[in-house]
Parts: sequence; structure tokens; C-alpha cells
Amino acid sequence: MPVSKCKGVYTSKAMQNDVRQGGPLTGRGSAAATNMSDCYPRRPLSSPTRELRNSGDMEIAMDRFNLLASRRGRLSAFFFLYVCEGLPLGFATVAVTSELRREGVGPAAIGAFIAALLVPWSLKWLGGPIVDGVRSRRFGHRRAWILGCQLAMVATLAALSRISVSAQIGMATAIFVVHNLFAALQDVAIDGLAVSSIPDEERGLANALMYVGMLCGQALGGPAVLFLVGQGAFSRGYLLVASAVLLIMALVVLPLREPDPAAAVRDVGVAEGQRDAWASVRNAALLTYQALTGSRGAFACLLFCLLPAGALSLNLSLKSVLAVELGFTPQQLAQLGFAGTLSAACGALAGGLLVQRVGTKQLIALSTLAASIPTLWLMWQLQAHGHIMPSPARQSASSDLGQALWVALIAYQFLASLMIGARFATFMDVTNPRVGATQFATYAALNNVGLAMSASWQGKLAEIWGYPTLLAADVAVGVLGLFVLPFVLRPSPDQIARSDAKEPMRTRMLAVGLALACLCWVPVHQLMDLEPAIRSLLSTPFTLAFTAASVLLLIRSAQDDKPPRQHIFRVTGLLLLLMHARPYLAASISISGFDPRYAPWTHRILDAIPIIAGVVLLAAGRANGYAWSRGLLRLFGRSAAR
Repeated sequence: MPVSKCKGVYTSKAMQNDVRQGGPLTGRGSAAATNMSDCYPRRPLSSPTRELRNSGDMEIAMDRFNLLASRRGRLSAFFFLYVCEGLPLGFATVAVTSELRREGVGPAAIGAFIAALLVPWSLKWLGGPIVDGVRSRRFGHRRAWILGCQLAMVATLAALSRISVSAQIGMATAIFVVHNLFAALQDVAIDGLAVSSIPDEERGLANALMYVGMLCGQALGGPAVLFLVGQGAFSRGYLLVASAVLLIMALVVLPLREPDPAAAVRDVGVAEGQRDAWASVRNAALLTYQALTGSRGAFACLLFCLLPAGALSLNLSLKSVLAVELGFTPQQLAQLGFAGTLSAACGALAGGLLVQRVGTKQLIALSTLAASIPTLWLMWQLQAHGHIMPSPARQSASSDLGQALWVALIAYQFLASLMIGARFATFMDVTNPRVGATQFATYAALNNVGLAMSASWQGKLAEIWGYPTLLAADVAVGVLGLFVLPFVLRPSPDQIARSDAKEPMRTRMLAVGLALACLCWVPVHQLMDLEPAIRSLLSTPFTLAFTAASVLLLIRSAQDDKPPRQHIFRVTGLLLLLMHARPYLAASISISGFDPRYAPWTHRILDAIPIIAGVVLLAAGRANGYAWSRGLLRLFGRSAAR
């Protein structure tokens, strides 16, 4: 390689390669960068195009607009990136559904449309290993995924603008699912970029701004698009959302430069690009499992995510249910929802500013206890006015209870939102930056599962024992997370590099717990068939247990180097995924034309899968490691002596 006379500086062609590959010239304060002017002839340039005559100079010029290089730039970048995340959700759930109803589409079809759109978001954690494992040196790691997803989002919106959604709702739903699939992958990539680029002291405020950005994006994609489109052609709404995505991509994403991407690639130790992509994804998944179980703090965070973030009833459906029962008009409901959203945004911003002074865990505890006050006050007001059990809607709003609901909701939304930035900053603190997309997406998914479980039992409790009892129980359950919070500790550098000595014990605990859940399925399922209320309470926890058991077995199959054990783990893990198809089994049999008499036998076969999985997981959880495989293999008629 030809080298110039200037010490440590390459000639023009080599410098271009170094800049592209994250070499010495990309470092801050590099001697090569400061002495660059001494290594080229100083001749006048006739135009800006000639000044940026090669890609290396272009890279250096683009660094001036890199928002990740400064505190204010980072906060602004992630705010607008989350605006881009909120746009598709607000557009689909508000603007498109309103247009569908206006064109005569029924509520059932609209409900199925919304349910299909939410599927990619509920499964976005599966894209984490792909985002962490497959990398591009030229375009950056997470930046490449964000760019690709945003281009795909624009392409799908352009395709939707050419068809009539109401007349071709099947095709439109399929395109919208693809659109939201790329939006969910963008979310995973943005979270991974945030974990690796936001310093510790900025994470609380950054997560608060990201939450507010999501709210702004949903408002822009929903009500704002409806207002701008007016009574004109709705196809302009697709172009408006696509233009907003392109604007954010051009002004925010394109100038981004990730911190030291070359070192990150070497540190993770996975393949780059499309070559060996499967090995990259596999290694990223294994590293994520090590990150989740390799330290006490990361493992405790799994339980912390599942527990509710304080009292949640006023953040779920209770506020709307009470408002309807108290006689609120649709306009009053809209005003109540807008005021609550505005109060939540103000609370999140205030919490983001307080977290640096108070501390993340202290602010979470403060917000949890403070949000209990308006919840208990509303409980007292309902008890005092005799509004105990659910009742039909009134013709006019009760002035005292209506005012109490207003005050309680505004105060609750502000106080409960104080912890939003601190809570997600806690997730980031225990996340390994090398697999930040997958690990953070796992925590976020478990957080959503915790919300779903809270919503399931709260509705049943209100119907059985009334609203005051529900609010009291909500406060009692909401503080449980504070007992786990002290154990959510940041992993040490040694724990990030390799698991600590107690990692095998945590794996055994996880395996035994999931095994017991699988073995309990058959008797519990009998109760679920007899009592629908039990089904609504336990369906989500068992879905989580089956999914976690399947992932654990597939991870163990990738870790094991013995083919018999690999096959047992892999086959059992894949069979567990069939449990998710059990609710749709009867409909599938009727559609496919099979004899309905075979349906009971099919259900019995599916009921046997959790029992087999429980036995495999119990054996895998034994303390003596792989010695369990001999007895297990004998059950299948094989000899383990090889």
C-alpha cells in the first residue's frame, strides 16, 4: 500500500478505504485527521462537487451532520426515530380504520384488520437475533436495518395508495401486515442503536423523549392525517405518511454514524452481511441467552418486566368503562383521552429530567407509590357514592363522580408516567450492547405480556367484587415489582464477557419452572373448558410458558454438540410451537375437509406435547449436566453409549 510522507497518514485511495471501514481516520481527534491538509496539494477547487470528489471526503463531510456525536443531537435523533415508529400505528389504527368504517366496512372486518396488524408487533422479538447477527460494514449495523425498513415502509405505502382498501381489504390487509412487519423490525433496530449509543447519564431523558415521540407519531399518523386529507381522496394520506418517513430518513438516518462499527463486529464474533447469515443469527441468539441468564441483574429483570409497573387499572380499560357508565358523551370521552395523553407526556418529560438527580430505581419507586394515591382516592370516591358494581350507562354524567374521574386520571397519568424513562433505562442498563436489539426487545415483549395479564384479571375481578376492590388489589399487586427492583443490577464487564458461576443454576431454575408449567397444562386445561373465566385468566401465562420453553429447548439444542440430544431438544421445542395452533384446530379441520371425528384425537395428541416437554425440561434441569440423557434416550429405545 502506498504511504505518503506524512507520518501515520495514507494516500487518497487508502484513506477512502479506511474511512469506509471505520479505520484510523474516523476516530475523534485522530492525528491522521488533523494532519490531513499537509498530505494533499493545496490547489483551489472550482466547485463543491470537486471538493467532495471522493467517497472518503463525503464521509468526513457527513460526519458534521451526525446527530449521534452530541447530546442534543442524540436526544433529537431518537425522538424523531420514535416519531417514525408511531406513524404506522397511528395511521393504521386511527386514520385507516376511520376510512374503512366511512366506506361501509363492518366492525368485525375492522377488528380482524387491526388484529392482523398487531401480529408483527407482538412477534418483533423474533427479529432481534436477525438484526443483531446480520450486519453491513458499508451502511452500518443498525443504521442499515433502519434504512432498509424505512424504504420498505415507503414502498408498501406507495402500493397501498394505488388500491381501494375497502374494496380489496384482503390484499390491503396483507400489504399492511408487511408494512407493520418492517415497522416492527425498525423498532428493534432503533432500540439496539439506542442501547449501544446513548450514554448512561442520558438514558432516562432519552427514553422519555422516545415515548413522547411515539405519542407524537401516532397523533401525526392518525388525527393529523385525517385533518389534512379532509373530504378529499384518502390516497393522499398514504403519500403524506410516506413523505414523513422519507423526511426523517433523509434528515436523521442518512447522516447517522454508529460508534465504532468495525470494533462492534469484531467484538460480537458473528459473520457479516449475507454470507453465513444463519450462523450469525444463531450466534446472536446464543449470546442473547447468555446475556439474559449470565448475571443476576439481567435474570432478575425478566421477572421485573412481567410484574406490573405500579397500579395499571387507570391506564387500561377502566377509565373508558367508568366514563361510559357515568354518562360521558363521545366528545367528553375524547377530551378525557386527550387530557390524559397530554398529562402522560408531561409526566414522562418531567421524569426524564428528574432521573439524573433522583436516580432510576429511586424514581421508579417514587412514581409507583405516588401513582397509588389517585388510584386509592378514586376507590374512596366510588365507595362513597355507591358506585360499586358495573352498571348500565347513565343518560347524563354524574357531576361529582365525573369530576373525580377527571382529577384522578390526570393526576395518575402524570405520576405514573414519571417512571417511563427510568423503567426503560433500567432495561438498557442490564442489556449487553453486543445483542442490544434482541435483549431489549425481549424485555419490552415481557413488559407487554405483563400488561396483557393485568388486563385479563382486572376485568374479571371488577365483575365479581366491584370497582373499589379492583382498585385496592391493583395497588397491592403494583408494588410487587419494587421487591424485585433491588436485584436488577448492572452486569459487570466480566459478566458481559462471560457468564458468572451461577448461570447453570439459573438455567436449571428456569427449566424446572417451565417444566412444571407444562406438566400442569392438562389438569388446568380441563378447568379452562369448564369455566371460561379461568381460560381468560390463564391463557396468556400458558402461552408465555410454552413460548419460553420452546425457545429454551431450541437454545439448548444449539448449545449441545451431541446429535441425539440435539434432536430431542429441537423436535420437542418445535412441537411446543404447535400449542399456539390449538385454538384454531377445529376451524382448520372443518375448512380442510377432514372428518370431524378425528378432532378429539388431535386434541389428545396436542395435550401430550406439554407432558413430553415437561419431562425433557425436568431432565435438562438436573444438576449433573448431561448425565440425564442416558435415561431419556432409553425411553426412545436408543443407547447413549457412543
